[in-house]
Amino acid sequence: MVDFFSTVLSMLWQSSWQLAFLTLLIWPISRISRNSHPEFAYGLWSILLLKALLPFNLPIELVNTTIQRQSANFITQLPQVTLGGGSNSTITIALLIVSLWLGGAMFFLVRLVVNDIRFRKTLGDATPWIVPTRINAFLTSQKLSRTPFILISPDVQNPFSLGLLRPRIYLPDTVVNWSDSEILSVIAHEMAHIRRLDLAVIHLQAIVKMIYWFHPAIWLLNDQMDLERERICDDAAIRATNADRKGYGRNLLNQLERSTNHVHHAVLASGFFFTKHSLVRRFEYIVRKQSDLEEGLKMYHKMLMGMVVVLALVVSCNMGKDDRLTAHSESDHSLAKTMEDSIAVNFDTPPEPLGGYGAIQRAVQYPDLARKAGIQGTVIVQTKISITGAAVQSQVVRGIPEGGLNEAAVAAIEKVTWNPAMLHNQPVEAVITIPVVFRLSPEKTDFKNK
Repeated sequence: MVDFFSTVLSMLWQSSWQLAFLTLLIWPISRISRNSHPEFAYGLWSILLLKALLPFNLPIELVNTTIQRQSANFITQLPQVTLGGGSNSTITIALLIVSLWLGGAMFFLVRLVVNDIRFRKTLGDATPWIVPTRINAFLTSQKLSRTPFILISPDVQNPFSLGLLRPRIYLPDTVVNWSDSEILSVIAHEMAHIRRLDLAVIHLQAIVKMIYWFHPAIWLLNDQMDLERERICDDAAIRATNADRKGYGRNLLNQLERSTNHVHHAVLASGFFFTKHSLVRRFEYIVRKQSDLEEGLKMYHKMLMGMVVVLALVVSCNMGKDDRLTAHSESDHSLAKTMEDSIAVNFDTPPEPLGGYGAIQRAVQYPDLARKAGIQGTVIVQTKISITGAAVQSQVVRGIPEGGLNEAAVAAIEKVTWNPAMLHNQPVEAVITIPVVFRLSPEKTDFKNK
């Protein structure tokens, strides 16, 4: 059970700092061309969305195979560091943290489903709208694979669209009093959402928000993607209707005048208008738009997006990989056998700590942070044993990135005094690789070195 909680905490921690790192990278880059190319910012934030949806870490590792020829090499059997005490509190703390995370995710899931069901119930009185001839001609000219149904309802305050397979556009019943240009602007905007399959992306955003409800980067991600998506559809609507920017902006202001202070809208819907603040930001964008509507992304935009993709892969594959092992004897001996086959043994007697490998156990200080968080696993350390019996140039070959276990393993190995390796009755240097297993248990067990 401790392993399960530790694994969940480790996955959340690693994914959280990866998302934070990428957010700090994406945020300033997304400000480039913010008044001319919303597709650029939307693409960058989409990369972060995909990173959040993909597995926490990709199963790719970089293995260092460099071997010093002047040094002999030896693979020790796995000395196991098993420290007792504090196990019950560790389980409790890990259980509380995981339970808090699951509770938050369930809260957001239930709230999302309940709000969406309540909203959809208000649409029961919606009726098909008899579309004016000019508007119908515009719908036909768009040549969508699925022509949306247009409905009106007295319970709808602001336009929005629903349905992936059967797209529907909902309008307030006051639409009969709107001008033709305003109706075209709204319908063109909603059709842009339908054409882009934005509703599918909105569902993915909802899933990510439930998983990472605690992460500020995900709240920022959703805010930015919602805003840039609306800007993109505003540009598409202006192109489709051949409207002037000022006229389209006036239509947005008309929506603002009709809106109330408290706007109810479908959670899983794409809307012409969500909040007054978002509407103001969209109006400012339309006024400040600097590029031609037909102009696509420039080469440097694509290069920057490619750079972010590469960095996201690097972070997922290397910097955040979960190197914790289960420490079962079969997998441990398999790992030792694989490493032993790749390194030549060039001595008669291998190096050994004074007092046996139990000396490493006695030298290890299990970090309090790791103990309280329930972090355990295997740290594999490569070190050079000099002819004087000192462990030097130690480095972690495979470790656990959090909790201080890497540092504890290295410190314990370098703290003990070693009998150097012997070749023809002469001491020689030897590079050895020592997997040290950290495990929490209710009772302290004997140290084993088979």
